[in-house]
Parts: sequence; structure tokens; C-alpha cells
Amino acid sequence: ANLARVGRSGTPEEVARVMAFCLSPDASWINGVDVVTDGGMGAMAMMAERNGDKAG
Repeated sequence: ANLARVGRSGTPEEVARVMAFCLSPDASWINGVDVVTDGGMGAMAMMAERNGDKAG
């Protein structure tokens, strides 16, 4: 079963598009932030931890 919140694994091309955006002038006002490209797995782990479940 795929554990990613979006229901599938991301592709290298999708991650590359995130990086291209971060390096572009369109992202000029973004600073000091993490852009997590994990398909929602980090959020799911935090929710599981909050609910007392073990992630993974």
C-alpha cells in the first residue's frame, strides 16, 4: 500500500518542478521555510504521533 497522503509516489519530474519554482523569480518572497515534497507522509506521521500511534 502506498502511504503517501496523495495516494501515489511523486516522480523525479514533480520534485524538479518544485525546485525550479524555488529557484525562480516567482519565489523571490519565499525565505526561511521548508518546502516538504514527501506527498504528505510527514504530516501523516505527525498526526499519528499526536494520536499516540507509532508512525511507520
